[in-house]
Amino acid sequence: MKRGYSLRRVASALALFLIFSPPVSALTLSLHDADIQNKIVRLGDIATFSGISHSQREFLNDIVLGYAPMPGTKRVIGRDTIKVHVLSGGFHPHQITIQGDDPVVQRKGQVVSEQTIGRAVLEALTPYTADGTNFQITRIASLKKMPVGDVTFDVSLPKKIKRKFYVNVDVKVGKEKARIYVTLNAVRVGQVVVAAQKLERGDLITTSNLKVERRDIFTVPHNYFANLSDVVGKKARRVIVPGTPILSASVERDLIVRRGDKVRLIVKLPGLEISSAGESFGTGGVGDSVRVKNLRSKKFVTGRIVSSNEVVVLQ
Repeated sequence: MKRGYSLRRVASALALFLIFSPPVSALTLSLHDADIQNKIVRLGDIATFSGISHSQREFLNDIVLGYAPMPGTKRVIGRDTIKVHVLSGGFHPHQITIQGDDPVVQRKGQVVSEQTIGRAVLEALTPYTADGTNFQITRIASLKKMPVGDVTFDVSLPKKIKRKFYVNVDVKVGKEKARIYVTLNAVRVGQVVVAAQKLERGDLITTSNLKVERRDIFTVPHNYFANLSDVVGKKARRVIVPGTPILSASVERDLIVRRGDKVRLIVKLPGLEISSAGESFGTGGVGDSVRVKNLRSKKFVTGRIVSSNEVVVLQ
């Protein structure tokens, strides 16, 4: 009795399993290669499905298999990897049939040329050219391939232009970006007063011992003279060699700003000039640096004297 009862229980259990278990190979995956644009590879990118409902198909389409290859490269996704992800979705091994070879996922890429990057950088620097400054790109760092799509650039503008400097450039396609560095030289040609002959200390400076040359301003100290009239009639404070720019520190000069004087404090930005009332806390002549208190913000800044009542803030 016990043995017959046990067999009947097994037979009943088997009958229930056959009735309620899904049919074998209910899900068929047909694998194929794919070109994709997104950063993520989903199961629906590399497979089609049959033998399942519409809702199950949508669910499988959205299963994430991992990151896509870098733009311009390929990646093979193994069948075992695909099966593991399908099983994690609630399917049983005996339900799944996979057809096709391991799919190859390719992500198309585009090369952004140095010429395109250079044009974007020079265009961003346009506000700095109002004073005659020109820029020469000397190096553009290498850029990996970017995804296919419209390219935009975000150039970080420098706070101060120097003879040699660099900018950060974010190259963007959609939500993806890559940062590179672009190195530049700045050139601004202007007239500079230089010594035409040797001047000894104490010599009176006249038009006969001066000349005006056009030079790159970025190669000359900031306290140079651009006009003969600003130098003629002064005396040399030190020996000045022929061909050397005449600097404010090289000549005796009138003290036109004294401690306690009220001055106009000027901040120069690309395409913009801001002024505020200030009070000098130093003494000097044209070209000298002086400490000034901004009467509005009560903060102290250092500026260069340009006239008897104007001081330009040093950036």
